[in-house]
Amino acid sequence: MPRPSKDRVGGAKRERQANPEFKGFVDFTVSDAEHEAFDEWVKEAEEVLFWKGLMARLEGGYKLSLSADTSNECYIATLICNVHGSADAGYCLTARDDSAFGAMMLLFWKDEVLLKGEWVKNKGVRGKRNFG
Repeated sequence: MPRPSKDRVGGAKRERQANPEFKGFVDFTVSDAEHEAFDEWVKEAEEVLFWKGLMARLEGGYKLSLSADTSNECYIATLICNVHGSADAGYCLTARDDSAFGAMMLLFWKDEVLLKGEWVKNKGVRGKRNFG
């Protein structure tokens, strides 16, 4: 049996919105004290928290990527806000760690705990030209 098309809502064709234009990176580096707080937080975090965080962001309109940076021997998790109307639309937040799980959890922690889901409001941003 064919699956229903995601392009249709109630029989009518759904209009797709393009992703917001890329604006730049959130300029946010975790301090030593914040890293210590993260280490305590992640010890208590269960795998369930990881999956809840992942699904909440994906279903909330964010794009999430995870890549290996072999030259720096770490993983980079990146969250891009594609939520139209959000002050964060077009910006991305990143986190690095020596494990893929750690990079994802650090990213979720930065978003939830430190920036409280409002990246631009709670931290400065670095435009796309300054990335290098």
